[in-house]
Amino acid sequence: MTFLLSWGIWIPLVLAQFGVGPVLIPEEIIGVVRLLEVITRNGGIT
Repeated sequence: MTFLLSWGIWIPLVLAQFGVGPVLIPEEIIGVVRLLEVITRNGGIT
């Protein structure tokens, strides 16, 4: 599951480097990234 989530996040981020990010990154993914940041910050993911 974590593997799939990481690909779902990193692929759009890589595409964003080519200027297509705003089209392909929905706000849901941004929300997931923020959620993962909070979980990681709280030590939920090592």
